Order: sequence, then C-alpha cells, then structure tokens
Amino acid sequence: MFPVDNALKRAHAVLFEKDKNKSFGFGDSKREEATCENFQVYMACKGYLDTDKRHVQLEKGSTVGDARAAFGRPMRQQKVTDEDAYRISEKDPIAKHSRDCRISLVFAYDKNEEKETLKEEYRRFVHPEDYEVK
Repeated sequence: MFPVDNALKRAHAVLFEKDKNKSFGFGDSKREEATCENFQVYMACKGYLDTDKRHVQLEKGSTVGDARAAFGRPMRQQKVTDEDAYRISEKDPIAKHSRDCRISLVFAYDKNEEKETLKEEYRRFVHPEDYEVK
C-alpha cells in the first residue's frame, strides 16, 4: 500500500499546495514587477545526458530571448518553460512571468521538433543522393 499512499500525498501537494511551494514564475506577487530595476534569472539547459545551469542578472525590459542569449553558449533546445513546465514565448518580457524580480527558466528539447530533425538527418544519411547540389 506504500506506493498508493505516496501517490496520494504527491497528488494532494500538487493540487492544493502548489502555490505554497512555488518560488518563481507566475503567481500573486506583492511587488509590482514593472518596478524591478533588474531581474535575477536562474536558467537550466536540459540536454540528453546532463543539465547545465547558469544564473544571470538582466536589466529591466529584457525578454526571455535575451535570457537565452545571456546563457553564454549556443543551444539546440527549442522550447523555453517555467519551473512548472509551462511553455513561454521568447518574445515575452521577463516581467510578465517573474515573481519578486526573479524567474526560473528551463531550456529543453521539444520532442516533436527533435523527432522531425532526426528524421531529416536520417534521410540525408541514408539517401545522400537526394540532397546533392546539382
């Protein structure tokens, strides 16, 4: 019965205690985000084998795309999500999703987009004659 009991506790925590545990992102903020002079941005880039983490400070008016650029290296991960895995547009201002001038972003692979990319790479490998410049 232990796994069922544990599952019930986790479900209760997700349904009823979610906002209590949330540290960044959406939520009722007592501070007006428009007054933030800068934002503390905590980022994780999820790879296939490892997760690379960074912390940067960005100025007022920065976007989620600016955070990607500030990560310090190129990345193939297509989607950006908040700490609860809700997708965020790179055009959005950080203030729209932050809380108390802080935000946590996760850069991850989009399974559907990655599947299509891998299919195309496989086709190029198996049938290179179809892709030769003529």
